[in-house]
Amino acid sequence: MNPEEIEILVRNGWEIECESPFEIRHVDGSFAKGQAAYYVLEGIRADEEENDEFSRRLIYIDVGKLTPKEAEIVINHYRRMANEVSEIFPKSRKNEFSN
Repeated sequence: MNPEEIEILVRNGWEIECESPFEIRHVDGSFAKGQAAYYVLEGIRADEEENDEFSRRLIYIDVGKLTPKEAEIVINHYRRMANEVSEIFPKSRKNEFSN
């Protein structure tokens, strides 16, 4: 397990319980071990890479030229991002960040 893999897991709410056999636990109580734990890691890595690539491509989108399907993909991407932000900053803390 390299430092980058550990950082990916920690950043996404996972804690390594054991390196051999590989066992991880999420803050929500989910648990994975062995090959399942590696699937979790690879899934997170793939999601992060996809989101990074998608975010880079959004810079070049001409909104007027989007097909309905492309518009739906963009909207869903921003909804996911908004949900992630709302999990980090719950509504009870909402006013702390407003002007």
